[in-house]
Amino acid sequence: MSEPRIDAERFFNRLDALARIGATPKGGVNRQALSPQDRSARRLLTELSRTRRFGVAQDAIANLFIRAKARFA
Repeated sequence: MSEPRIDAERFFNRLDALARIGATPKGGVNRQALSPQDRSARRLLTELSRTRRFGVAQDAIANLFIRAKARFA
C-alpha cells in the first residue's frame, strides 16, 4: 500500500474555511459549544470526512468522532 499524499494547497484551503467559521476581528476563532458557529464547523468536518469515507459519529454530549475505516491488504 502506498503512503498517503497531502495536497498542501487543498489542506490549507480547507483549514482556512474552518478558521473563517466564527472568526474574530483580531484573528482568533469563537465557536462556543453548540452555537451556530460550532454546528457549522461540525457540519463542514462531517461533510469533508464522509467525502473521504471516514466514519463519523457523535455521542450524547456532542463529542464528534472521525475515524478511518480499517483497511486490509
